[in-house]
Amino acid sequence: GLIGLLVANQVVDIVAFVPQRLKDTPPDKTLMRVLETDDSATIIETRWGPFARLDVVQIDDDSVRYVFTDAGAGSIMVRYNGDDSQIGWLRQDVAYLPFTLSPETTKNVLILGAGAGQDVLMAHLAGAEQITAVEINPDLVNLTRDYADYNGGVFDLPFVETVVTDGRNYVERSDERYDLIYANLVYSQAAAPASSALAESYIFTREALHAYWDHLTEKGRIGFVTHHGIEGLRLLVAALDMLQREGLTLQQALDHVALASRQGDDPQTRTSVVIISRQPWDAGAVQAYLSAARARATGMLYLPTYQEVGLEGLRVGALTLDDYIAGNADEFNFEPTTDDSPFFYQFTPGLPEQLSDLLLFSGILAFLYLSWVMFFFVRRGGQHWKRVALAPYFALLGAGFMLVEVPLIQRFNLLLGQPVLALIVVIGGLLLGGGLGSLASSRFSVPGLPRRGALFAALVAAGVLASLIVYPAIIDRALPLGLGARAAVTAAALLPLGFVMGVPFPSGLRIAHEADPGGVAAFWGANAVTSVLGSALAMALAVHTGFSAGLATGAALYAAAAILALATWPRLLRS
Repeated sequence: GLIGLLVANQVVDIVAFVPQRLKDTPPDKTLMRVLETDDSATIIETRWGPFARLDVVQIDDDSVRYVFTDAGAGSIMVRYNGDDSQIGWLRQDVAYLPFTLSPETTKNVLILGAGAGQDVLMAHLAGAEQITAVEINPDLVNLTRDYADYNGGVFDLPFVETVVTDGRNYVERSDERYDLIYANLVYSQAAAPASSALAESYIFTREALHAYWDHLTEKGRIGFVTHHGIEGLRLLVAALDMLQREGLTLQQALDHVALASRQGDDPQTRTSVVIISRQPWDAGAVQAYLSAARARATGMLYLPTYQEVGLEGLRVGALTLDDYIAGNADEFNFEPTTDDSPFFYQFTPGLPEQLSDLLLFSGILAFLYLSWVMFFFVRRGGQHWKRVALAPYFALLGAGFMLVEVPLIQRFNLLLGQPVLALIVVIGGLLLGGGLGSLASSRFSVPGLPRRGALFAALVAAGVLASLIVYPAIIDRALPLGLGARAAVTAAALLPLGFVMGVPFPSGLRIAHEADPGGVAAFWGANAVTSVLGSALAMALAVHTGFSAGLATGAALYAAAAILALATWPRLLRS
């Protein structure tokens, strides 16, 4: 029946996704805004892949085409036939500013998030002799290559090496040093702060900035183009934090950074450029950069010796960086992000509204369901205390499992370099281990389940706590390996934890079958409903504190389940 409806819909097209017809779309869906505001904009191709949906948009100006990822992240594909004079207009873009600094020494360039190739052509115009273009989305790379007749085969030019992986993953695995590490509007979304609050980004974390710094040549620099002034300022603060951790004083660190922003009244809607330079700015570099910025209608929010208003307290030593962050905490979150909490786009204090709503809704749902199971579900025999003892056990396992699984997916994302691959390998490793653990638990005798079930729940808690130390060390050592080896290491590392996680749930079901067979279905429901709560709680803890907090909380829930099993299961079997 469903297949018949699908075929019929393909013929009559009653139910269809037509972006041009949509109204009041979310502000981060840039594709819809382009189609609404430009009558010439037309989608000429759509591709679906495991990573995302891609739309190629053509406009009247045939020198560029737009490629949108999931209707939000936009990349620019430039018409190119090998004649550099036809793309000279790229030099006038504010995003070209990082290439204007010391072009004579900028020979080896690394581009993080190469998109549809515009940044590669900018680097080429700047005189780069070797360009490494890193793009996480394989479908976007393939699409760009398929349009080689239009873009000149930008990803396969003789001086370009194109790598499909996460930019941070590539840097961590590379031994190369670069004259410029460049990223242009990574995770490109809307201009409004917090519109992409839950889009974690390992590109901007404290650890990432350290990695970029270590991969610069003596006169190298990092150049990031950001969506607006607030985002640029947060990245500037993160750069100062990184430089202090590299051994510089705050005053010395201020001589290595700059923040330019396209002129306009609203700092939240103007493209900004952050520069982090290996060498401190000298008078010549300051004047040259000022001239290049003015030629592109761009002003300075911070430039050593020229524009320091707003950061003068840091310059004279009246404020520490922590003081500056705390002084702005009521309005914006400028706290440097880390690999443990990589939510760079969470600019506003507190949790994002959508996450707060999900946490509240899932909490209420779990409370209502567990109340019903323990106090109102139809019971026979008058031994309702058994259901009261068993339901919380399965609820703890449901929430605890997700509090462990969600952070582990994020933790191994850095090692595997692809979010989809991390999802598959981490869940696959845990499920394979869990299946083996479940099989092993079937060999336990029922009288021995209270002791063994509690033991394995306690082992899960201990294993999760140990993972806070062990897994980062494994990831660090495995980064230089090939992709297949990294996937194998991930699965092998997760298998033992998955094994012990696979024992408590089936052991609990066997106890439930003996003590309260009529409630087994309800116990499954308790596990499911708290899994939703656990997922929301894992993200909330990650944003507020870090993924480690989620893992620690998951360990605590498994420890509570172990105590509950040890305290109640012997009596359940005796009754």
